[in-house]
Amino acid sequence: MVTDPLTKEKSQGWLVFRWALKCIPHLIQDIGRSDKMTEIIPVYGISIEPGVREEAIQVLFRTVRYLPHSRFAVMKGMANFILRLPDEFPLLIHNSLGRLVQLMHSWRACLAEETLSYDGKNVKRANKNSEAVYMSSPARRFGETNEFRASGMDAIGLIFLCSVDVQIRHTALELLRCVRALQNDIRTYSLNEHGDKKLRNESEPTFVIDVFEETGDDIVQRCYWDSGRWYDLRRELDPVSSDVTLQSILESHDKSRWARCLSELVKYAAELCPNAVQEARLEVTQRLAQITPSDLGGKAMQPHDTENKLEQWHMYSMFACSCPPDNSGGGGFASAKELYHLIFPSLKNGSEMQIYYATLALGHSHLEVCEIMLSELASFLEEVGSEIEPRTKWKNMS
Repeated sequence: MVTDPLTKEKSQGWLVFRWALKCIPHLIQDIGRSDKMTEIIPVYGISIEPGVREEAIQVLFRTVRYLPHSRFAVMKGMANFILRLPDEFPLLIHNSLGRLVQLMHSWRACLAEETLSYDGKNVKRANKNSEAVYMSSPARRFGETNEFRASGMDAIGLIFLCSVDVQIRHTALELLRCVRALQNDIRTYSLNEHGDKKLRNESEPTFVIDVFEETGDDIVQRCYWDSGRWYDLRRELDPVSSDVTLQSILESHDKSRWARCLSELVKYAAELCPNAVQEARLEVTQRLAQITPSDLGGKAMQPHDTENKLEQWHMYSMFACSCPPDNSGGGGFASAKELYHLIFPSLKNGSEMQIYYATLALGHSHLEVCEIMLSELASFLEEVGSEIEPRTKWKNMS
């Protein structure tokens, strides 16, 4: 029994808020008219109040089911929420990624139901129950349901393939598979229900998961053995076991081996899925800045005091260096310079492992960015030389 007035008031406030959530979208359908609502609701999906947490999650699924025009807004809001979660909370990231995958499965299930419910030109009337109120006309539903930016969701998958947490990487791979399946379902729905000639004439897009599946064997053969390890160096010419796959490396605890494979995967994906790779590169660079210590050019107040943090820095730096510069605008050169300002200081002031990881990242740079990297490195070495020269003169004088 709640006796403390403050606690009681807070408990009643949660109860009222929970009932407000129950009204979405049954009584409050404005959720789809503004991205603000779909950005806020996922936050309450991790509330400390179980009732509010469960109801917020149900709001997301109800919105996907009953408001077709808001489906992508829900996915986008959930994705943006996940990106705001810091790396220090892997369980929250993993659970939230899993929820995004579930929401995509729910969207696919809705498309399957709608395909069965409508027979081409002769639209069957929806059952006259409470759910029918929220169903749109088929023409409206098609136009709004078809809004899905696969490259943005592919970018989310790529970003979290960089995680040091095996479970997060596994769920990120599942997300990539779901992105392709959902986009193909939307395309099929469009062709079957509305005979969209424009879509019929378009070539099918390539997804990141296509690159993963089609280049996996080649990547394993090229990247499995690590010349930086003595026990691998002796076996560099040996064939890789046939039971080793790109997915098995992803699911292993050997982060360095996965980092090398991911670096190669990104270079393939950059040619076929450039938008997804560039979106992922920007976010990964920002996350790299957040975990790089301030004395090494980043924003983190604490040094890499744990092996996990250092390995996460390694994964992010390898990924970012493996991406080509963005040539679509004028910011490609500037963003590349920003990246190297997060890596070069480790060569000078980092620990032995930091120097090693920074060297690996730079060594795996994409060919198109090597010219920028070497130019920035030359400038950095000049700065280091100018700092050392006065010290040398002072020592000679003394």
